[in-house]
Amino acid sequence: MNHISEKMADDYFVCSPYTSNEKANPFGKFSEFIFYVIIFTVPYYRYRIPFPQYPFFKIDYALGFILILSMIPAIIVGKRFPGTLKSSLWSLLGLYLVINLISSLFTPYVSTSVYGIRMILISYVYLAFILIFVDERGFTRILPSVLFISLGIATAISAIGFYMRIPGLHVSIGQGYIRGYGPTIGANNMALMCNFTFPVLVHFLLYERGGLRRLFIFFVLFSVFLGFIATYSRGGFITFVVTCLFIFVENIHHLKVRNLGLFLAMIGIIFIIGLTFVPRSYYQRILSISHGTKQADISVRRRRAYITVAINSIKKHPFLGTGPYTFLDVWVNSASARRFEWVRRPAHNTYLEVLVGSGFPGFAIFLFLLWQALKNYTKAKKLFLESGNERLASLTGAYRASYLSILVYFFMKSAFHHKYFLLGLALSEVALRIAVKFQAERADHQCS
Repeated sequence: MNHISEKMADDYFVCSPYTSNEKANPFGKFSEFIFYVIIFTVPYYRYRIPFPQYPFFKIDYALGFILILSMIPAIIVGKRFPGTLKSSLWSLLGLYLVINLISSLFTPYVSTSVYGIRMILISYVYLAFILIFVDERGFTRILPSVLFISLGIATAISAIGFYMRIPGLHVSIGQGYIRGYGPTIGANNMALMCNFTFPVLVHFLLYERGGLRRLFIFFVLFSVFLGFIATYSRGGFITFVVTCLFIFVENIHHLKVRNLGLFLAMIGIIFIIGLTFVPRSYYQRILSISHGTKQADISVRRRRAYITVAINSIKKHPFLGTGPYTFLDVWVNSASARRFEWVRRPAHNTYLEVLVGSGFPGFAIFLFLLWQALKNYTKAKKLFLESGNERLASLTGAYRASYLSILVYFFMKSAFHHKYFLLGLALSEVALRIAVKFQAERADHQCS
């Protein structure tokens, strides 16, 4: 029952609203390869812009353009888009786009709003890619492997740059602190990606049976942990604590007598790594959240000011907002900005960004969107358990924990367009699609 026949793997059930009777990927291996290369490049922001004088030219954008071109012939021949593009998320995404388009018509910050609309559209294209190309094999094997190798290398670069003080791979943040960020756009971005990957790594560490595979997973987990420590991200640490709680809840059923030794061994290894590789200054940095250095006080005061400025803007524009992405302009034109560095800054809070940009209607749609994805994960896990596939149920729970880690980090980082968030959003639909397929196979077995 846990095995899906080759025909089942290729076809979707017509009776399901989440499936189609056509092949999951009619675009061929080349298109699939390009898609996973795009996923691989996510942690390498600084390397994705090879020509700084032409910031609009990004390698991932070029790959996306090539991917679209490779898909056009199959779409023309088939005279329709692939059935896997169907999703329960699109209606909410469409409403969100419409609200932001209306907001952009009345914004005082036209150029920024146009940029925000463009980013929303690019995000939707990325979501479409994920829905089209991540099938069961991608969900269970290819995508995790790409994530592990990609982030494993990126965090290794960041950790080496941090611990060996290599110029260009770390940055000073005052008071004697430095933080590593490797090839990413920034340390907080690296912390977000590490938190997203932790639950999936733990799942594979628990379920892999091959010694070499488990060793590979352990080394990736070790690299990601060191890369995470190198970020010195306080928001990342808070999210990490909550993510560990999610991981514990998802895997509490493993705490049986036969697995107790493995669990205690993991705790011991984490404790040893913490003592050996975590600098004392890291703990001082984390403690500075509540009572720390002057630099930390500035950061905290500035974040409080973001909230004040955002609330004032929402009071003035409660229904339409000021346009997508426009908190940057709202902030720089505020009196509060003059007390700090007078530069355009994001709100460091995705929920505030959405409220400021699209008002309460857009914010409500955004919350419904987040909730729909969470419902998809929960329903998919339930269906997998009913089908008797504990491993896929656990993997779905791991992806759900990864997704939730992003939602927690949203309170401390503006990241609506982050590709890992979009990945977590789309994978909820992919998980439900595969779970419905398993459920249908189960019903077919019972009837035969």
